[in-house]
Parts: sequence; structure tokens; C-alpha cells
Amino acid sequence: MILDHINNKDIYKDMKFYSVLNFIASHSFNEQIDDKIIMKKNILSYAINTPTLKNKADGFWESHKKYIDIHYILEGEEIIGYNSINKLVINKEYNAEKDFITYLGEIENPVLLSKGMFALFHVNDAHMPNIKHQSDTCKKVVFKLNVTEYL
Repeated sequence: MILDHINNKDIYKDMKFYSVLNFIASHSFNEQIDDKIIMKKNILSYAINTPTLKNKADGFWESHKKYIDIHYILEGEEIIGYNSINKLVINKEYNAEKDFITYLGEIENPVLLSKGMFALFHVNDAHMPNIKHQSDTCKKVVFKLNVTEYL
């Protein structure tokens, strides 16, 4: 997992996902609400949404095999749980069509994301998104990066 502020994007200039950070830094995201955009077929997509945030007890762990997630906060705050998939128990086996595995386990490593922050989750990083901090909603954009192109 990588957790940082978009203002620090140049630290990652030698990483393959740096182009995504540049896109984030140069895009307002004001035109699209609750929308999904495919930037390059099967390489990168993003969706802007305003999830209803929930209590930790109502959250669930997830990970992916085909895509790396980047969660970027546009407005508000969100807690995202983070853990290695090796420390959790599989709840639902891998769904290849949805690229989704769910797990059971406690949040040992919650991270607070606020406006301008991003978190990158690799395929071995389980994450529990959409956890309430103080507000019931936030506005964020979630990027899906194809592992074969971005690792």
C-alpha cells in the first residue's frame, strides 16, 4: 500500500502509475459525478462516487487480482482499513468476472484519507473502503489499473 498526498506525486516519477498521479493533479473531476470512464480499454478506468460511509462493523475486506486500486479523496474524509491478504480469512472465493475476493478479519491498520490524499492498493493488499470518520459521505474517485500494465 502507498498512502500519500497528491502534492507529493513527483516522488513516484519513476513508477509506472506516475501518469495516473499526473492525471489526478491536472484534472478537476467536477464535470463527472457518479460516473465511470474508461481511459484505455482494460488498462485503466475510474469511477467518481459519493458513497454513504458506514461503521467499521458494517464494512468488508476486499482485494483484486487483475487490478490495482487508487482511491483519491476529492471532498471530505474516509477511513480505509488496510491489511495483507495473508492475515485474513477468505469469505467469498475469487470472482473472476468482477475481479473481487472478500475476507473476514479485524481492522488492524486503519488509514484516514482527507481531501487531496490517495491510497494505492496492490493485489496483495486487502482494503476495507467507505468507513465513516466524522461525516456520512465523501466524494472520491477510484482508479482501476491493470496489473499487467502498471507493475
